Amino acid sequence: MRKSSQRKSNLQGRIESLEERVVMSADPLADLLGGAIEHHSFDDGPELVHHATDSTGSLSAPDALPPLSQHIEDQTPDFWITEEDRALLEDQLDEIEQMLSSAHQLTGWNSVQTNYGFDGTGQTVAVIDSGIAYDHYALGGGYGSNYRVVGGWDFTGENDADPYDDGTAGKHGSHVTGIIGSSDSTHHGVASGVDFVGLRVFDDAGAGYFSWVENALRWIHDNRNAFDNPITTVNLSLGVSSWNSESIPSWANLEDEFAQLEADGIFIAVSAGNSFTSYNTTGLSYPAASPYVVPVMSVDDSGALSYFSQRSTRAIAGPGRSITSTVPDYAGNNDGLANDFRTMSGTSMASPYVAGSSVLIREAMELVGMTGITQDTIYDHMMATADSFVDSATGATFQRLNLQNAIDALMPADDFGSSMVDAYNMGSLSAGTMSGMISTLSDVDYFTFTAASTGTATFATTSTTHNMAAQWTAYNGQGVSVLAGGGASASFAVVAGQSYTVGLSSSDGLGNYSFDASIAADSSPAPEDWGVVTFNQHADQSVAGENWYRVSASQTGYFTALADFSAGGAVTLEIYDTQQNLISAGNVAGTTARVDVDAAAGQSFLLRIQGTSGDVDVTLANLVVHAGTTVTVAGAAGDDEVTFSAGSSFYLTVNGIGYGFSTSEASEFQLRGGEGANSVTLYGAATDDIAIMLAGNTDLTGANYAVSAVGFGTATVHGGGGNDRAYLFDTAGDDEFVGTSDIRRMEGAGYQNTVQAFDRVDAYATAGGNDQAYLYDTAGNDQFFGKSEFSWMQGAGYLNFVKSFDRVEAYSTAGGSDRAYLYDSAGDDTFVGRSDSSWLEGGNFFNYAEGFDRVDAYATAGGYDQARMYDSAGNDQFYGKSEFSWMQGSGYLTFAQGFTRVDGYSTAGGNDRAYLFDTAGDDYFVYYGESDYGRMNSTYARGFSRLDAIATAGGLDRAILYDSAGDDRFYSKSEFSWIQGAGYLAFTQGFDQVEGNAAVGGNDRAFMYDTAGDDLFYGTSDLSRMQGAGYVNYARNFDRVDGYATAGGNDRAYLYDTAGDDRFYGKSEFSWMQGSGYLLFAQGFDRVDGYALAGGADRAFFYDTAGDDQFYGKSDFSWMQGAGYLNFAQGFDRVDAYATSGGNDTALLWDTVGNDQFFGKSDFSWMQGSGFLNFAQGFDLVEATFSSGNDSATLFDVAAADTLSGSGSAASLDRAVGGDANVDGMDNLTAISRSGETSSHSVGATDYAFATVGSWS
Repeated sequence: MRKSSQRKSNLQGRIESLEERVVMSADPLADLLGGAIEHHSFDDGPELVHHATDSTGSLSAPDALPPLSQHIEDQTPDFWITEEDRALLEDQLDEIEQMLSSAHQLTGWNSVQTNYGFDGTGQTVAVIDSGIAYDHYALGGGYGSNYRVVGGWDFTGENDADPYDDGTAGKHGSHVTGIIGSSDSTHHGVASGVDFVGLRVFDDAGAGYFSWVENALRWIHDNRNAFDNPITTVNLSLGVSSWNSESIPSWANLEDEFAQLEADGIFIAVSAGNSFTSYNTTGLSYPAASPYVVPVMSVDDSGALSYFSQRSTRAIAGPGRSITSTVPDYAGNNDGLANDFRTMSGTSMASPYVAGSSVLIREAMELVGMTGITQDTIYDHMMATADSFVDSATGATFQRLNLQNAIDALMPADDFGSSMVDAYNMGSLSAGTMSGMISTLSDVDYFTFTAASTGTATFATTSTTHNMAAQWTAYNGQGVSVLAGGGASASFAVVAGQSYTVGLSSSDGLGNYSFDASIAADSSPAPEDWGVVTFNQHADQSVAGENWYRVSASQTGYFTALADFSAGGAVTLEIYDTQQNLISAGNVAGTTARVDVDAAAGQSFLLRIQGTSGDVDVTLANLVVHAGTTVTVAGAAGDDEVTFSAGSSFYLTVNGIGYGFSTSEASEFQLRGGEGANSVTLYGAATDDIAIMLAGNTDLTGANYAVSAVGFGTATVHGGGGNDRAYLFDTAGDDEFVGTSDIRRMEGAGYQNTVQAFDRVDAYATAGGNDQAYLYDTAGNDQFFGKSEFSWMQGAGYLNFVKSFDRVEAYSTAGGSDRAYLYDSAGDDTFVGRSDSSWLEGGNFFNYAEGFDRVDAYATAGGYDQARMYDSAGNDQFYGKSEFSWMQGSGYLTFAQGFTRVDGYSTAGGNDRAYLFDTAGDDYFVYYGESDYGRMNSTYARGFSRLDAIATAGGLDRAILYDSAGDDRFYSKSEFSWIQGAGYLAFTQGFDQVEGNAAVGGNDRAFMYDTAGDDLFYGTSDLSRMQGAGYVNYARNFDRVDGYATAGGNDRAYLYDTAGDDRFYGKSEFSWMQGSGYLLFAQGFDRVDGYALAGGADRAFFYDTAGDDQFYGKSDFSWMQGAGYLNFAQGFDRVDAYATSGGNDTALLWDTVGNDQFFGKSDFSWMQGSGFLNFAQGFDLVEATFSSGNDSATLFDVAAADTLSGSGSAASLDRAVGGDANVDGMDNLTAISRSGETSSHSVGATDYAFATVGSWS
């Protein structure tokens, strides 16, 4: 086929293109003899350019020898192809591609091959040219006596015995050689059996000398008989383009050599030249003009002369336009393989075609007995049998080679009858001799005779000639074959008075023959009756000489007899009709003899066993019928074993007996089992086969055959190559299918069906019963797909498909990276995923996968579907999302998508972790520490060492974390929270609200953390809350809750009492509220508020810092504050404030509307009234302010060094040691001196009653 690269977008010229010009340099006597030789050829391609020369076109001889060239045209085009001609050109190129086969059609070469098979074997052709690429496979593949290129010489400057067609200007000689005798089946040369001699007269650059050509011609004469096969033909596809004449030029220097070779009887073919368009008149190039050679013109596929061909009425024309032939690798694709071809045109191509044809004509002449064959003998015969045609360019009539006419005219008519009807009658035969000739490949010479006696007729070839190889056939009077075929001799049984016909043909080639015919008389005993035959076995028969048996056929079909004499001896088998006419002589292979005949139902035969053996086991069979293209096998009464094989032919074995059929003889096989336990084995062809198998019924169909096997309990089908597919069907009972990559088996009660080496097998369980399928992987990467109605396992080169099975199990045990896909039904389904096995089941299906690296389960068909995924003993991870979840660990991954509910279980051990993810909507996560499981929406995780819930997808998400019965800890932050206890940890991230709930028991504690923003902490005895921008976290029922404000912002804590007796402690860095069964702790808050609103006897304690602090005490609320903190208490029965850490601290106490009392001592003071008491200790200054009611103030331990002063509504006590006191607005003031000292005061006029107690001055 033409390479695509030759079809260019810018096609130029005509249909062919011309290769580069290869010119031979002149002889040393250049001044006298002139220039170079040229080849008469050019390469085909996209463009065509005429052969250009430098001559004036004169018909007279020039002063000097013109250039000797290879007749290869230059690259200048005549014209450019137009865009409109492109489509037509493509069509023409396709036609040109087949030009060599068209050339053979034109000359009748195809008919010569079909009828006679001449190929030139026994002759050698000398090619004077650029050499031969003898490594080309179509030219023999080597060089020397064991190859087709048997010898030669390089006459160029290399001057050695290696005539290889070297580059860069080579290829021409190899192309010419291929036309003569290429053995390639597509580009077949004219005489593919010839040998070659390569004589190289062009060097690597394409230069050569006439002296080299002259030496080459002399070499041929000297070596014409030096090889196994004589040189009979010479081809010269070369000449000078500047000569066009019917006579030779004065400078011609090859005439003596040509005359010698002609005298030697050698045929000399010379290309006529390609320069017609330079002269436009008849004439020949030199050396084609020599009277001692046969000039050859070129014709196109149409039979007309090629536009470039020089022409002469004494020349003969042969195909030369667009001929595809052999070239060296460097001139082809240069891939290192010597298998290249190239298309070229020119009289250089026509000349070797005629040279090769002369070889075949000489072969035919020798076959018919001609002697003294010369060039003139062949040339005259060529011209006499050629086709005449008128040349439109010159109006002259020329002759075109007709090889078929030339050969047909030589071959004799058939000498004996060519059919049984017109067979030559030898009469009554006892002995005789005949001679004749096989003159065509299809020729069969028939001879008929009447046996003079009963016995064995022998026809023996006594001599043959040429390629004749005897092949015998023989028939009785009814036209039934009695001999399948023989070699040089053939024998068969005959009966006296009966007529027989023999045929003699050749299994090789043509030739003459002689043969002798004789009949050796014998006698036969009375036969033993073995009765009607279906399938009968007769063991342990003893034969000494011959045994005869009468048998009858039970049906129309093949009647076969087998004799096994493996125990010793040797026997043969023959079948006769009841008149003892031999019907078939058997054959022997090893220790088995066999004979076959076509039988009609009820027909009787005589079986003859001849030889010597004490133990012969005989098998008789009449089970096979061949009608048209249908072969039928009938079962026997016992157990039948049938085997069928498809291929280039068909082979059938029935109970150990084989039958062969060609593809033209049979295409349909009907196999029927008998009454026993029968088995059938079918082997498919290399093409695509289809097998259909039911219980007891198997069909196998291929491209050119169909097999139906019925009644076989055991059936096995083997794929033979191609894309094979099998269908296996169940029964109404319980069936089982087992499928591996190579062997698949379906079996049930009473049957077993097996397929092997099929690409795909489909198994169907649609008939009923409880059916199960088992699918196995390969060592490669495999996939299992399980659906409610069908499933399949596939891998490299196989696919096993099962449908409607109640249970399907897939096993991944052989290796590779394997994956299983399980799909739900429209109903409610359950998926169970484990590290080593998984399954998905529903109302009417169960799909199981074991050993897979990954299992994917999909619930997309509807229904309420649940997935349960289990861990391994190692460390595993479970990931749960709203749309899909997966469990993974070492060596496995189970995946579930679309399930209504998914449960992940960690029960096998290891350090396992679960991750649950939210959706873009509002999600809810709950975790139960006591039960050790959590769920996000409908995804559950149980028993994991750690469970992480992630809410990052959006929506308003909430999480609740429950404790266990042990001691648990809850940690909450704005972005994540977790609860943990013995053996578990539940973690949440990104939730808008997280609640920790300690409801189960144990000593539980919660830790709640702020953010960098402004956060609020609320704490009660059973519920606490930390909240800020975008989050809120709850802690419920914890024994202790710690709130931490350490991240920044203006943070505040609110702590609430219970109905019991509670205590609130406020410090600058932390505060806490505690009561029966709870403790609320707040650290780092800018302000902490403690509330005693629920009842009970509640008390608050405030503590100062080392700085300056202030305590404010009122009847319903109080607070202590200093740098960076404020602690507030409301509703407490008593509030105690302590200033013991340093600094200049002040306490401010206020009364109520009732009657209140203030008591001031040097180290502590308090204000009290109905339902309240505010206590201050260690303050540098305590101020008591009264506003209403009948209030009194008492100042204790007034020392002598102290100063008490008062006026109006106020009084002040400046103590030398201890804290000072200021009081204002009281109704009564009492000052009590320190024991043992006399105090003084400067209290003047006041609005209150003033009294002293103790010693005063």
